Amino acid sequence: AAAATPSSAPGPRQFVFTEQTQVIVRSEVTPAGRLHRLGIERDLQRSWLSADGKHGQLVTQRPLPDGKWSRSPLTSLGCYPRSRQSACPQGYLGHLPGTVRGMRRLLLRNGWHPSGTAAFGIISGIENVSWERGLLVPNRSYALMFRAAAHAPGIFLIPHAVNVAGRPGIGVAVCIPPGPGRVLGNAKGVTTRPPGCQARMELIFSARTYELIGEQNAGRGGRPLH
Repeated sequence: AAAATPSSAPGPRQFVFTEQTQVIVRSEVTPAGRLHRLGIERDLQRSWLSADGKHGQLVTQRPLPDGKWSRSPLTSLGCYPRSRQSACPQGYLGHLPGTVRGMRRLLLRNGWHPSGTAAFGIISGIENVSWERGLLVPNRSYALMFRAAAHAPGIFLIPHAVNVAGRPGIGVAVCIPPGPGRVLGNAKGVTTRPPGCQARMELIFSARTYELIGEQNAGRGGRPLH
């Protein structure tokens, strides 16, 4: 579906605008070693990222439901509106690898996989490279990311998932490793029977268009972790 959907490349002086709901679960580890949930914070975030990285950026957010807008600490150091510093990130990723193999290498470099699980590295790489930072990725590149994930054993489907904004969809998930040295997941590849993992990382797609509409870390039963 991503490969069949055309993309529009922004001009050099245009900005990429993203609006997204974020949920952060605050927790602490008790002296007994258990995770204690302190509370849930919901924010609405808006970002304007210069497409070529040469015209600054602005990231603002407000607590939901009716908090005041403020500049987000996620704004890169030195990158403000009208900033021309070369350290500003590009809002449009138009030069990503053009093959599945190349994309897989990129995602594994940007992902986190201490247990050696390629599936977890690829899914976390998709999150880190694009979605979490509000960057614009061409659909042809998303298609290569998803094809790289489809060939990684350990990924499973969640037929009925809901993103943090309450939109229903289809989840594609992988177990979050509990620590180095243990590989989780199903060695047979994609399955509709989730393994019994304590926590999972999910990419959530629209059930109608298959557009990527969210990502989250969830515990048993789909309860969001953060």
